[in-house]
Amino acid sequence: FLLYFLPVLILVYFLLSFSQKAQNLWLVLSGCAFYALNSYAYTLLFLAAALGNFLFGQAVSRCAERGQETKAKWLMAVACAFNLLPFIVYRHLPAALVSLGGLLCRDMPFSPAVPFGISFLALHGISYVVDLYRGNVRRSPGFGNAALYPTFFPTLQAGPVIRYRDMAWQIEKRKTNSKDAVKGLYRLVTGLAKIVLLARPILSVAVIEFNQSNISGIYSAVPASLAWLGLLVYVLGIYHYLSGYSDVVIGLSAILGFSVPENFSQPQLAASVGEFWDRCYRSLTE
Repeated sequence: FLLYFLPVLILVYFLLSFSQKAQNLWLVLSGCAFYALNSYAYTLLFLAAALGNFLFGQAVSRCAERGQETKAKWLMAVACAFNLLPFIVYRHLPAALVSLGGLLCRDMPFSPAVPFGISFLALHGISYVVDLYRGNVRRSPGFGNAALYPTFFPTLQAGPVIRYRDMAWQIEKRKTNSKDAVKGLYRLVTGLAKIVLLARPILSVAVIEFNQSNISGIYSAVPASLAWLGLLVYVLGIYHYLSGYSDVVIGLSAILGFSVPENFSQPQLAASVGEFWDRCYRSLTE
């Protein structure tokens, strides 16, 4: 990714700076290639989701413009079900079938691999249709610009969650400059450092702590202090892992000229559980 995919993507992207439509098309193709590299078996599912949401968005927007409120609501409900169905089938149905199979028979049912980025694909699809239904943004006449939102590769796997209303104007009217690109590169390197130098070593320590009670398959009690240490180390590792990925997403987006909301705001300083949630997942609560 760092040695081949990203350099080629950025080089071609800036060579196409004479036409924003060409840049958008290049980002759509790059998003499809990025998805195929990670989950080639489900690339058709990815493209079907992008095309389906575009068609639903067009239909919902037309009904809303014509005052057909009831029809628009029904179409929006069907669109939401369309986006949630793959998420439920691949993420939750196998676990339910495994539990049911364990109760009914000894042979566990087959559990398919979860498609890459299925959660964010569903969230983006719902946001796209809902924002068009509410009239927050105007519908794009062509598939090219509309497809960039669900196929924008930095946000396919990790947060922050970007609403379509925050992305739509940037798809059509954004500016790329060297100053933002340098800031984005700095943020990208910071995120990678958090993941590689902090999160992974810390989580490896947490794994050792948690496995202390099950060495060689023989259960043994561990001191409470060691258990609390393992929990603290695990929390720190998860935080740096998630915040590192958020930094990577924000940095990559800034290099390409997109502004992405922050996802973390010093959650360690929170005075309550509610404030902790707000500081951890700002892109979901704001």
